[in-house]
Amino acid sequence: MLARTALEEHFGEAWPKAHERLLAAGLNIDIPILLSPWDDVQDAIAAKIIPTLEEFDAQVALKIGWSIPLMALTLENQFNFHAPIDDDQLGELETIVADVNAEMIEVARSLHIVEMAAVQRAWNSGQYERSPLTTMALPKDSTGDCAIVRVAGHGGWSAWLCVSRLDAPERDVLVQQLGDLSRRRRKLVEAFLPP
Repeated sequence: MLARTALEEHFGEAWPKAHERLLAAGLNIDIPILLSPWDDVQDAIAAKIIPTLEEFDAQVALKIGWSIPLMALTLENQFNFHAPIDDDQLGELETIVADVNAEMIEVARSLHIVEMAAVQRAWNSGQYERSPLTTMALPKDSTGDCAIVRVAGHGGWSAWLCVSRLDAPERDVLVQQLGDLSRRRRKLVEAFLPP
């Protein structure tokens, strides 16, 4: 079946608007697609959309924006610092920011747990959109209100999930705390690094 046919059948009366969005995105829909029944792929897509505990450490590291152990590359990327720095200096800097980093790790862990729970609730209550081939055909009028967006595809289907700020109010508090801690750490790092 052509993707165009699958999309037309899926969207029905809403197809003209969906088609406009696809044209605007420049997506070729005149390609063959193997579209599995939604019930056969729903669990596989859920597994990709809902954050897992296996992602935990990687997400925490990403949220704190700091390599453990500290590497010169982190200073280049996060602080635009390109001067040579030796391992002893890196170790000294790690010691200086250790307390702030420990707080950041705790907040980032809490944030990941909040996000996992919010996405799980949204998925379980059907607060997602789905479409054959791509989510580009879906109306995303509420994108600006999304605190968390997850997208995944499987078996010819794509799904898009938005968790609004209202559905995860504690997330904004944790993000603010993480930002405050990041600014504290930046001051410590900048005070340590030579100009």
